Amino acid sequence: MAQMKEVLFNDNGDVAGLSMERYQITLKQYTHVHSHHRLTAYQKYDVIHQMLICMKTIHEAGLAHRDLSEVNIMVNTIEGQHLEDGSEKVCLYLIDFGKAVFCEADDVREWFVDVPRAEWEYDGDVVPETKEELDTWCESLPWVKGKPDHGYRMYRSIQTLPKTRSDNQVLPWLIHPQAEDMYSIGVMIWKVFTDTEPWRGILDTDLQGLRYVAEDDYRIQRALEGEVHGELSRQLLLRCLKTRPQDRDTAKDILDWISQESVQTGLIGEWKMYSSDTRGSRRAKNFYGFEDTEEEEKKKPKRRTNAGNKARGRPKVPKDTVI
Repeated sequence: MAQMKEVLFNDNGDVAGLSMERYQITLKQYTHVHSHHRLTAYQKYDVIHQMLICMKTIHEAGLAHRDLSEVNIMVNTIEGQHLEDGSEKVCLYLIDFGKAVFCEADDVREWFVDVPRAEWEYDGDVVPETKEELDTWCESLPWVKGKPDHGYRMYRSIQTLPKTRSDNQVLPWLIHPQAEDMYSIGVMIWKVFTDTEPWRGILDTDLQGLRYVAEDDYRIQRALEGEVHGELSRQLLLRCLKTRPQDRDTAKDILDWISQESVQTGLIGEWKMYSSDTRGSRRAKNFYGFEDTEEEEKKKPKRRTNAGNKARGRPKVPKDTVI
């Protein structure tokens, strides 16, 4: 978690500010697809593993973040530490708990303030404002009332995606904030290991496109089959990207799964095979005329030659033509 170093007070003894640790870059900068930096398969696994540890930690503490994105995770390089393949190791820090909510009744009751908010105060969230509302709220936990989420829509499930840009009414259903975190983490995991934007061709501003693809499990699965290489990689995402909150795995469940040696080895193998660097090297090899191995050569389609055409009674192929 992000570290607070000091609480600053003014002359009247009121809290005037907070001093916090400064971190190097955001996860978005660290993994940006257009940067010169390319993560290795081992770095991708390490980053994803740490993201899941963050979720497991706060969820077991009875919290939900509710504002997950690549700019709310910071990254510091750890000097002198390297992963198994020799690549640099980093440490992730989860920041910006401004939208976080309690998911356990004891915490909600302890921090409850029986003062109705004025009309001018922030109303982006729904909170209990009376003792009666508090009792009802606690009975429903971890399910809570909420409003459509207009921030970082790419990471939001159909439960919290707004219908329009002006959609700010209280949702007619309860949401599971920790399960919403897991959906957001699923989309972020997708971006980390594929080096591409999820939901191909759909922008963060395209509410109708995002709602269409996230509307049911069938569409989500079809999108993954068309965009994500590797069976284990698709399984990892499908553990998070489910339409119904109760169908999504917890962070602990996913951590236990990816920590199995066979799964870890399989995921790293898939990310090596389908990495952007690997695809780029294949294109470069073909462009510059490097020879393939004997095994790769056997898989290539055969060229038609004039000698072969003559034997089959076919017309002569002009020189330098590939059919």
